[in-house]
Amino acid sequence: MSKTTSLFVAAIIIAVILLPWVPPAHSSEYPVTPIDVPGAIWTKASGINDDGTIVGTYGDETGTHGFLYDGISHTPLDVPGAVETSARGINNRGEIVGSYRNGSGTHGFLYDGTTYTTFDIPGAALTTADGINNSGKIVGEYTDKNGTHGFISDGALHTTLDVSGAIWTKASGINDDGTVVGTYQDDTGIHGYLYDGATFTTLHVPGADFTRAFGINNLGQPVGYSDVAGIDRGFWAEGDDFSPIDIPGGAYIAVRGINNRGNIVGDYVDEDGNHGFLASIISVP
Repeated sequence: MSKTTSLFVAAIIIAVILLPWVPPAHSSEYPVTPIDVPGAIWTKASGINDDGTIVGTYGDETGTHGFLYDGISHTPLDVPGAVETSARGINNRGEIVGSYRNGSGTHGFLYDGTTYTTFDIPGAALTTADGINNSGKIVGEYTDKNGTHGFISDGALHTTLDVSGAIWTKASGINDDGTVVGTYQDDTGIHGYLYDGATFTTLHVPGADFTRAFGINNLGQPVGYSDVAGIDRGFWAEGDDFSPIDIPGGAYIAVRGINNRGNIVGDYVDEDGNHGFLASIISVP
């Protein structure tokens, strides 16, 4: 990736969407397909493209690995020389982004199906690549002497994202319009946000201790999870209509990715451990 000047983006306006925590016109429970990598101690699903190909991360007795799941088989993803690898996003071209750790620290990566390319923000002590859209724009986070920041990158230009007044900012998902979702912390707590290229809009579930946003599709539907009254629940949103995601028996549910067909992926915890999952939200054809 080219080394270029990083740009600082400050929030011009911070708007707040109060997503009502009420049952919407559709059920909060959706048919769920568990995703468990064979032999894994735990599995998390993080990204899904429009073909239904899923990427995520799992842990087994040998360490932490990324994986690709095509609906039939699980393919491990390990950056050569890394002691751990996490896969977090995939686009319709099959390009995968994530992070890996080796003796020199934590780095982002881009994988085109053949070659792993290290992706580091110049001057950063740590970089992770968390989402990629169909034009190849990447979002993620990096840490430098001034703290933790989100970023957007086209491979040549790296644009820093810092919500005004935030202690830290992270970017997690990007759609083909360039709309970004992520999470930030300020003096009032931890909140999700949506960034349209000019304005940061805070996403916070009323009554929640925190809200985190991880993914967004081309319909502008963000997904994530929040804690309300001690219960961690996934969500997806459409305009001002907030929809919780419930999995029977799940004590913790996080939605981490959504595609343009309304398929969502994430992870949940039940009495048997931590599992990835695939589900579909019923209002999207």
